[in-house]
Amino acid sequence: MPYVSAIIDRIHFVRWINPLMVDVDPLVREVIAARQELGEPVFGIAIVPFDCPPPADDVRAAWTKRVSQLLEAAESLHFVIEGSGFRLTIMRSALTTITFLSANRGRVLVHSTVTHALHRIESRLTMKVPRILELLTTKLPIKRDLLNE
Repeated sequence: MPYVSAIIDRIHFVRWINPLMVDVDPLVREVIAARQELGEPVFGIAIVPFDCPPPADDVRAAWTKRVSQLLEAAESLHFVIEGSGFRLTIMRSALTTITFLSANRGRVLVHSTVTHALHRIESRLTMKVPRILELLTTKLPIKRDLLNE
């Protein structure tokens, strides 16, 4: 399975395993359906594990084309690139620069931990961060210690 996802509070979480073209449209439909079900915009948090292969050029291009659709259903999109080290820091910096220069600046954000992303939106959620993290570890294959690196 190339990704796993879950809805907690107003958040659509996705944890990538291997980004494939076949998953682009179904995942966009998930976010749109979550927005419709909740009756208000969701927050999207995409978790990219340190061992996740980068998306192919065609997959990356497909996601770029779908950002406007996602932002119609989401208040903001948050990318969490897990891990530490030079390579991952460069990846976060590159993605931050790209989002800063885009028309979606301020609505597409990059973080190093899920906890940091959650604190950024906590005031607009109904649950507190510790409860969301607890639920997240039961719904997605994610270790609690990776949430606070």
